[in-house]
Amino acid sequence: MRNREEWFFLILLFLTLIAIAIIAGAIWYLQVVGITSITRFILTSLSVILSVILVIFALGFGSIVLILILERPISWLILPTHLAVEYLFPLAIFAARLFGYSKEDLLRSFIQISNRLVGIRGIRIKGEDLLVLLPHCIQKFDCKYKVTSDVENCRRCGQCAIDKLLDLKEKYGFHMAVATGGTLARKWVKEIKPKAIVAVACERDLASGIQDTYPLPVTGVINIRPEGPCINTSVDVDDMEKAILKFLERSD
Repeated sequence: MRNREEWFFLILLFLTLIAIAIIAGAIWYLQVVGITSITRFILTSLSVILSVILVIFALGFGSIVLILILERPISWLILPTHLAVEYLFPLAIFAARLFGYSKEDLLRSFIQISNRLVGIRGIRIKGEDLLVLLPHCIQKFDCKYKVTSDVENCRRCGQCAIDKLLDLKEKYGFHMAVATGGTLARKWVKEIKPKAIVAVACERDLASGIQDTYPLPVTGVINIRPEGPCINTSVDVDDMEKAILKFLERSD
């Protein structure tokens, strides 16, 4: 594992599994010493359901760890991996709060793990099949040339990151769009039909976007917020180019 942030997400997933196991075990115990046959039937049913869920989640958690260790995709583990991420994630957020950690810390860890899992898949596509999706707050707040309808409306003044990102767009030939929220982001994805996405946003929007667009591969790049969230944000253009090149087929 590369750093503490990546471990954080996996540790919370593991603690969530332990909590489910404890609940399932407690129900199994109660049904053994149950008072009435009806109670025993209900508790047995609940314990069987929880045990099946626990096995699936445990397989998914183990799949994530195994793929990260081996650094290669394992096709038959994709489904349990997705189920573990999709359904353990809300419980992991609850666990983070319970142990006094911020939701933002967990989301950053989740994005790092997700990026690594996408990178391990070794996806290679043409520029025309890649969508770079940007938040509208990356444009200067008082700029009168709005780019939400068409990023080419940018006048390339260099006061925000869009100018340099347009340079990358011209260099690599990918699609680039700006979204004001999840609804517009989904509209761009539906219209462009990319095979992969590099998305820029805050931790919360990236995490929800990655989950919403599954199984479409998404690499998330967390934005820079020198003036706070949702206004005059930016992004490291070098990090963007690295994320873009991880997807693109290269002739050199």
